[in-house]
Amino acid sequence: MENSEYFYQALVIFISVVTAATLLLWELLRSQLRFKAICENSGNMVVIGRALSDRSKRVVDAEIVGCNAVYAGHLGLKIKDVVGMRIIRDLYDGEEPEWFSSLRQSVISHDSRHIEFEYKPLGTRYSGSVFCISPIRKRCCLIMDEISEKYNRKQELEEVRNMMDTVLHLSDIGLWRWNLKTQKSTIIRPASRLFASHAAEEVSKHTLLQNIHPDDIPVVKEFLRTYPEEGHTKEQIVVRVKNHEGNWRWVQSVAVKTEYDENGVPFIMDGVSLDVDSLKRSQLKISQISKELEVNQQHLISTLRQCRTGIRQWDVRTDKVYFEDNFWESIGGLSSGLGVPVPDTMESLKTYVISDEHDAIEGWIKRVREGDKTIDEFNFRCRIAFVPDVWLEVRNSVAERDKSGRPLVINGFVIDITDLKKHEQALENAIVDADDANRAKSRFLAIMSHEIRTPLNAIIGFSSLIKDADIPEQLKSYSGSIKKSGEMLLTLINDLLDLAKIDATKMELSKSPVNLHNLLFELRGLFLLKVKSKGLFLDVKCDDIPVLVLDSKRIKQVMINLIGNAIKFTDKGGVTVVAKVSSSPIQPPDNADLDCYCVEIAVRDTGTGISKDDFDNIFNPFEQAANKNNHYVEGSGLGLAICKNLVDLMGGSITCESQLGSGSNFTVTLESVSVSNTSNDKVEKIKRFDEDSAHIAGGNIHNITGAQKACFAKINSRFGNHLLELENGMHVQETCRMLEELQEWLDENKAPQIQSLTNLLKKAVEDFDVREVRRISRIFIEKGVDDGR
Repeated sequence: MENSEYFYQALVIFISVVTAATLLLWELLRSQLRFKAICENSGNMVVIGRALSDRSKRVVDAEIVGCNAVYAGHLGLKIKDVVGMRIIRDLYDGEEPEWFSSLRQSVISHDSRHIEFEYKPLGTRYSGSVFCISPIRKRCCLIMDEISEKYNRKQELEEVRNMMDTVLHLSDIGLWRWNLKTQKSTIIRPASRLFASHAAEEVSKHTLLQNIHPDDIPVVKEFLRTYPEEGHTKEQIVVRVKNHEGNWRWVQSVAVKTEYDENGVPFIMDGVSLDVDSLKRSQLKISQISKELEVNQQHLISTLRQCRTGIRQWDVRTDKVYFEDNFWESIGGLSSGLGVPVPDTMESLKTYVISDEHDAIEGWIKRVREGDKTIDEFNFRCRIAFVPDVWLEVRNSVAERDKSGRPLVINGFVIDITDLKKHEQALENAIVDADDANRAKSRFLAIMSHEIRTPLNAIIGFSSLIKDADIPEQLKSYSGSIKKSGEMLLTLINDLLDLAKIDATKMELSKSPVNLHNLLFELRGLFLLKVKSKGLFLDVKCDDIPVLVLDSKRIKQVMINLIGNAIKFTDKGGVTVVAKVSSSPIQPPDNADLDCYCVEIAVRDTGTGISKDDFDNIFNPFEQAANKNNHYVEGSGLGLAICKNLVDLMGGSITCESQLGSGSNFTVTLESVSVSNTSNDKVEKIKRFDEDSAHIAGGNIHNITGAQKACFAKINSRFGNHLLELENGMHVQETCRMLEELQEWLDENKAPQIQSLTNLLKKAVEDFDVREVRRISRIFIEKGVDDGR
């Protein structure tokens, strides 16, 4: 009994267990079939894996025991080929992917986890879940979707967002939100230069108004009061806001209503604030400039009217002429009541113009109409037939051109110059009167200078005779002072006479063939005695220069002044005269067949020099260089002024280079000097005779040529008595007459061999240097007597 009871109990338990097992197996089978059906019909990728553990029971890999067709097709395989593959070993080549730790944790903790990973062999990205479906058998399931396109889109959005954040940061754009119910604003994104508040900081209305410029607070209050109900969907204001640095900056804010309550009343406004400080300040500056420009324009118009100036514009395309308001009243006092039709075209306007430049005006108008691109400005003077007594000056300029440069619009200023015309006429009359007075002054000065020289020559001559007479030394000293003062006065009168001739335009050039080499050595002979008396040297360096067509008298006058000044202001060293011509001939445009040269003559000395401050004055009349070393030098200061005027008269220029204490260099430059037809053989002959004659003039009377001896003999036979009179005593008038006859004889007999000696004699006579006259006369007599013997 007892055993059968146990038997039934065991049987019931067995049947219960079998039934439970059967039901469990059925449920498992049904769940597996349902899961299989879901996997096969699911659009997701489904993978069933079995976790593989090592000896330490750590999950090291997972074997695929099942998958759906979506996953197999994504790999490009069949289901049977996928089943049996291992995730780490086969799919990832033995490298554990980052997401595998989530699978491992899901198997251990029997829960589900989200995974997102990139499968590099396919270049795709997946997102899904992994969860454990059989802890005992360590089965897990992965359900995932490909999100490559979504991921890429997300990346693009992230890039755009970062770019927008950068733009907002660089452009100082701030974002904010205003809650109308709480009357508080929230700074969503601050801008460093705009707001004093920080991000996500709530600001009350009171605090907000504290950061607004006091002058702009009424604008903000009015905006907050009217915009929520009356404003448009989008509204903007421009105010000054205090930033972190405590500076006021102009900010433009745009507000948009974004949220409404159930009654349709907006209670949220979102806004954007933009820094417009530079723009606003520029606008204010432009506004200020515009006001100033308007005021200046009014002043300009008023000034133009006061100056009797009008503005007109000519539209070349339509030939219309537009005049400024009150144009005719401004320039000529015309009124509309004159009954004269106002010309409104250039064709009609030019018929009223009275001008001596009528042909030029017609030509200019024609060129403008033909589209001459070189047209720029054109000015002329005229009168208008309306009021012929009014003189006008018209100044035209191109105001607008087309793309090709043809003039389209011509602007013109018309100025009433009637008073100016009267002044010009009065000035011309005054200039004529002044020129007449100046010429009369110059004629008077020339006449008086010439008349004064005659008695002055006598004074100088008799003072020289008195000095050489047998009289007490004190009287000789007095006569020497008389002679020296007379010579100074004579030099001054001669300079004044030359200057008067130049001013009166009476100075004329007498050009003839000139051997420059001969002329310079002749001048060297004149100054040799004076140079030797001061212990100086005088060198002449002259290139092979052809015979040039020049005014020898004026060239001598210039060089005598320059060399004389150089010797006068030099105490040590000496003077060097250098003459040269351009390396190649110059053909002037007016005569292409005539060769010309640029001649340059420089006079250099080692004297006291000239200060740079005196460069602008030394060529002015009665001016001398003011330095500490020339206070004792006598002179009128006319020499350099005459030199400059003579050089200018010859079409050249004179320049000075000097340094105080280091000497001076005066350079005479003559442009386009023509060449004479004198042959080169004759030039060399004259040059040789000139050098010999210069030695004779310097006192070297030995070793002279036979031709010179013969010439001396003829002169002695012709003028011997006069020369003896000169040696014993000099009478001014008779001496000058003898020198004129001697010069005529030399010219007739063509005896240039002793011209330098003759010139030296003339110079001594002019200077009333009795001793020098006697010495040169003795040379003539002795050489003539020697040749006769």
